[in-house]
Amino acid sequence: MRQSSQYGDRVQRRVRFIQLLREKLTKAKEELDTLEHIQAAVGVVHKNLQNFQAEVPAFYVWGENIGTTEVLLQNIRCQLEESISEGKALSTKTKERYRTSQQLLPSDISEQLTSLELLSETISGAMEEKDRELKRARTVRGDFKRDVDEVQNWLQKAELKVQDRSIEPVQLKEYLAQIQSEIGSISDKLDCLTKNGNVICGQINDAEEKE
Repeated sequence: MRQSSQYGDRVQRRVRFIQLLREKLTKAKEELDTLEHIQAAVGVVHKNLQNFQAEVPAFYVWGENIGTTEVLLQNIRCQLEESISEGKALSTKTKERYRTSQQLLPSDISEQLTSLELLSETISGAMEEKDRELKRARTVRGDFKRDVDEVQNWLQKAELKVQDRSIEPVQLKEYLAQIQSEIGSISDKLDCLTKNGNVICGQINDAEEKE
């Protein structure tokens, strides 16, 4: 009878051991699945950010239609911010999960999240630089167009005054004096538009516009 009881105890211990082993295996599988899911999610965000890392610096902002360029860059900015926010949320959620379960964050996951954060900062900096470049392009093109219009208008008016054969010599002399007094400011505008024109030519890709 005693031998039968001992045998029963051994069986129960083995059953409990098998159950405990199964529980540990199930938990290990769940943790592995979670780890793989996190790595996959980080990989997706990282790939998206890498695409932006190539797209943002290469984005052309010196096109003639600044309005269209601004809209396109704004679309890229919104998509980038969405990816960065997704990465931040993933990082926060992952760290909180391991902290709550009182587990150390796996080193490979920690490295991937750190890499994601650094990449986000790098691309954010590139986006800010592209915004500054667009602002410069808008200013340079705006100043260039304004100066071209003003110089052309001045030349047309000056030409009409000089070529008007119906005016008296005294009036013509006054016109010439007025034109002479305005040449200084017009020369300054010519210098500015020449400088801005050279900047634009050095940046644009459109061969026809360069001509």
